[in-house]
Amino acid sequence: MSTPRVSVCIPTFNRAGYLAEAMASVLAQTYGDFELIISDNASTDNTGEVAASFNDSRVRYYRNPVNIGMAPNYNRCLELARGEYIAFVCDDDLWLPDFLARTVEVLDHHPRVGVVGCDIQLMDAGGKPFALVSRRHAGKRRLNPAVTCAEGPRKNFLEFVVLNPCGIGFMASLIRRQCYRQVGPFENVICMDWDMYMRIGEAGWWGYWIARPLARYRCHGQMGSNDRLRMAQDVIKIYESRKFGNRRLERERIAILCTNYASRGLARLENGGDNREARADFYRAIGLNFFYARAWASLAISFLPVSWQDVLRHGVRKIRRLCGLKFR
Repeated sequence: MSTPRVSVCIPTFNRAGYLAEAMASVLAQTYGDFELIISDNASTDNTGEVAASFNDSRVRYYRNPVNIGMAPNYNRCLELARGEYIAFVCDDDLWLPDFLARTVEVLDHHPRVGVVGCDIQLMDAGGKPFALVSRRHAGKRRLNPAVTCAEGPRKNFLEFVVLNPCGIGFMASLIRRQCYRQVGPFENVICMDWDMYMRIGEAGWWGYWIARPLARYRCHGQMGSNDRLRMAQDVIKIYESRKFGNRRLERERIAILCTNYASRGLARLENGGDNREARADFYRAIGLNFFYARAWASLAISFLPVSWQDVLRHGVRKIRRLCGLKFR
């Protein structure tokens, strides 16, 4: 059996309803030299039957005897992958037909580039596109179909990642196997893709941006990133363990920590946790930025009766929605 040039990995758990669509989008690629690895994390639905329904020799299905967790399942995919280039597709997302053709071409022609990403279309639970995620200015999220990021290499990939949280969707990127060999496996955090990108950037690899939507990201109620408490905890873990020599990146690191201390404190209040732990987070945020109004307001709310806390939080959210404002 010849070794495929690209390994496409779909780690999955109980997403049989979406898996067939994700697999079909990969198998419909105009570039064909790839293997498609399905790593089933002990699903209890008919995931195995869905994978077996594709009569294509490029499909390799593996089932873990027990659920080993999300990050270990991604690392299992890395162990199974044979290609020079590796891509991950979430089991509920899609690629457009020329995703691999365009990204493989970039890595073939730019040996210093370790990661290539592209613009992403957002789609609803039924698969209907409704917006485009692209990047023009560092640190600002764009959902405007008319705004695209300039195409080309990003020599300072670490800066691009830190200043553009979620800037490159992991399901819309192709990465050299050599990068994974150099920086190691995924960490067991929700935002493990973000951490992986930073490690690749810290290792000196370049990134590359394709200013064209080549993938679709599904927005629905089953998305694991809805767990705000754990997300904030994991972001804090990632950034507390780092310190950047670049002053601009260090300021951004502190700002991200400040925001996520406040977010973790609010999540603890909303989950009925210990107010003292929540207040400790607000004090941490204030310690990093004394003028951070959100932390001061949240700290004040934490001293109110629980019933008043709920009323105030819901009221603030309603006002912000009416004014078109967003939470930071």
